Parts: sequence; C-alpha cells; structure tokens
Amino acid sequence: MSQLNDAFGLPVTGAPPQVVKALDTFGQEWISYGPDLAVLFPAAAAEPGCALATAYAALLHMSLEAAEGYNAAQPFLERLTDTHVTPREAAIIAAARAWGQQDYKAAKEAFETAVQLAPADIVAAKWGQYLAFNLGDAAAMLRLGKLVMQAHRNTPEAWGMLAFAQEQSHQLHAAEESAREALARNPADALDLHERAQLLAPRFVSPRSRRTGPGTCDLRRTALGSLAILRAGTDRRHLHALAPGDAWRRCG
Repeated sequence: MSQLNDAFGLPVTGAPPQVVKALDTFGQEWISYGPDLAVLFPAAAAEPGCALATAYAALLHMSLEAAEGYNAAQPFLERLTDTHVTPREAAIIAAARAWGQQDYKAAKEAFETAVQLAPADIVAAKWGQYLAFNLGDAAAMLRLGKLVMQAHRNTPEAWGMLAFAQEQSHQLHAAEESAREALARNPADALDLHERAQLLAPRFVSPRSRRTGPGTCDLRRTALGSLAILRAGTDRRHLHALAPGDAWRRCG
C-alpha cells in the first residue's frame, strides 16, 4: 500500500496528499491546543483506507469522555484495520481499540509503544501523556516527554510536554527550566505559561491563597494570571487555549 510522510517525517499508510495534510493540521492543533482539530473528521470519513486517520478520528471523539463521544467513535472503530500498516500505526490502532473498550491503561501503553518505535511522533506522545495524566501515572508522562525530546529538541511543544511531566513528577527546578526553553521558542505557549504559573505560584499569591494549600484552584488561578501578565504584557489571547485536561480547569 502507498505511503506518504507526514510533517514529522513519519510514514502514513493509504493516505492521499489531502489526508496527510489534514493529519498534519490535526497533529499541530493537538499538540498546541489549537481550535481546528475537527479538520480530521471529513478527511477520515472520505478516506477509509487510511487507518491512522480513522484511529485518530475515533480517539478524538472518545476524548470527549462521554457517551456521546463513544457513540460517534463507533463507526470509525468498526472499520479499523491493522493490515498493511507500519508497526507505529499498528500501535496507535491498538490504542484506539483499547480506549474503545475503556481500557485506558492498555491504550496508554500502546501509545508509549508507538513513541518508542518513533520518537518523532509527538502527536502519539501527547495522547499518551493525556491518558497518563488522567491515570495519575507521572512516570509514564516523564518517559514520554523524554522520548519525544530525542527528535524534538527544537520543538516548543515538546519542551512543554517535558515540563508538564517534570512538574507532575515533582522535579520542579527541571520543570521550570524546560518551561523556559519552551517559552524562549514560543512566548505565547499556553501550557508552558501554565506550568511556570504553578511552579512560581508562591511568589505571586496572596497570604490568604497560600493558606488554602498548594493544590487549590485559587492559588493556580492567581499564579496563572500573575505570570501571564509578567510574560505576555497585556496580550491574553493564549489564556483561552490552556490544556483541556488540566486539574485547575476542573475547578469551574
């Protein structure tokens, strides 16, 4: 079966140029919390022979973490095949199938396998970190962050992923350094502003906020706002693109 390479130099089986382009757009939007993730759906629907697009369409629906998303994912899951695909693609397909069965640990492990096979696959690594975070598996988050750095030392989102994993692993000094690396490459990166906000929180919060404890919503919101002002002046557009799964956002 024919193969073209995506923007990261990774082969995509059974995809015409327009589907590879849609996967590239989806991938960049996914790792940077962009608003155009849905560009993948029509591409996957139009090209059922591209298993990777099909798998990611199913995963994107299921990431809603609601019955609605699982129902929408079913047509994509039902037509998934791992015939004539690369080992990396097979691992991502396995992740989608495991997620469809709500076996999140197996899905996380499958994504980690994909990244072990191809450290350039920052998109799969981001999915793996998403699941690892929800599972409370900081060690897996850190493994994925370090794997990606083998191929993405100049990619700001990779530094952000590493910072997030280090912060979750209580490696706070290393996390701040990684966040600085990311912000040096992309000053408006939302996740890295968030990470630095958490790391520097005690310097910005009020005594009342400190008394509520280091994991509270009040502290995180205060720190995030303070750091955003420091790092980005009056430009607050990035505040609307923060990580959808992060704990502070669940505070309401």
